[in-house]
Parts: sequence; structure tokens; C-alpha cells
Amino acid sequence: MLVFNRKDTLQARFVRRITRTRLAPLTHYLPTSTGFVQAAARGLGWCLAPEAMVMPAVRNQQVVIIDSTRWLDVPLYWQYAAVHSNALQQLSRALREAAATSLRGSRSIR
Repeated sequence: MLVFNRKDTLQARFVRRITRTRLAPLTHYLPTSTGFVQAAARGLGWCLAPEAMVMPAVRNQQVVIIDSTRWLDVPLYWQYAAVHSNALQQLSRALREAAATSLRGSRSIR
């Protein structure tokens, strides 16, 4: 199992959700999000990665999706300074629009 760092519980939550038990699989810590897919492609282990990040490797048959019916949604938060600026408002709007067209669960994006 590939994990970002010791605070990263995503993979453990995913395994627990599927198996309904707490397992302790062999874990490799890899503090690079893009490195997850590269490490999985080289056979180091399995990982959870955003669809947009993993799909090129799937298309090139470097990695496989183990079960396409299971995924783990993760809430995303857009944090910014409480400064009212036109540029920041435009950036926030563009970010929400992009998220609404490319993320699962986009109905809840405001």
C-alpha cells in the first residue's frame, strides 16, 4: 500500500470500508502525490489517486483499476484570504466551475 505520510489515512479508510476490518498491510511512505501513480506503475504497491491523475497511466496500461465500482470521495476545500478582490473572486468562480465539470459529486459544489 502506498501512503503519502503517517497522517494519510485515505488508503486505510478505503480498505476498512471494503473489508469491514482493520488490516495492517505492508506500507510504503511516499510524500509525493504524483509519485504515487509512478510507484504503482513500477509495481511498488497500490494507491488511491485522483481520477485525473491516474487515467493517463490506465490508458497506457501502466496501472489497472482494481474495482471501478468502488472509490473514496474526499471533500475539497478552497481556502483563501478574507480579502475582497475582483481577481480573487474571478479565480474562485473559475475554480468552482472547473470542479463542477470534472469532479464526482459536483452537485454539491457551490
